[in-house]
Amino acid sequence: MSNATNPNASRQPATQNPSDPSRAEGRIPTSSDSDNPPGAMQMGETAEMRERRRAQNRIAQQAFRARQKIRVEALEAEWTQLRQLHEALNRACSQQAKEIKQLEARVEELLRSIELLKNSRDAERTWSSSPTTPEHQYPQTSAITAAEAELRNFFCDGGGTSEFPDFPETFRSYYTGYGGT
Repeated sequence: MSNATNPNASRQPATQNPSDPSRAEGRIPTSSDSDNPPGAMQMGETAEMRERRRAQNRIAQQAFRARQKIRVEALEAEWTQLRQLHEALNRACSQQAKEIKQLEARVEELLRSIELLKNSRDAERTWSSSPTTPEHQYPQTSAITAAEAELRNFFCDGGGTSEFPDFPETFRSYYTGYGGT
């Protein structure tokens, strides 16, 4: 076939075989294009091209390792921050648990005081043969009201500390409905 009868013949060099993928589009042949072992020089490949490809691979590997190192360092820094935050939260939680125990003990103590004062007031009313005057009742009443007021203020006003969580509604309703504030 001559170049005059084939219009595509002028576009393809005579030495290039269109069925050979390693020769199409001026592509550099790779080891997968032929049956040669990976280390052997391929046909048409020069030592300079081979060395250039090796250098390019080294640069790509170095860039990958650098990106990987940066990512690992970032993850380690994040892990350190999260670990420190976790430890701080554990300390805060332990401190809050201690405070809760102390406050629960104080509540129990105040409840016992209120009950004792009520019982002593009721016993005094029952066993007293003479009617009592308001002057004799004043210290007992003020002691009861002071303890109840302290509890009411504690439960209803947030316990005096903004960091402390709200108490359960059962405590709050008991003291808000009792004596009313």
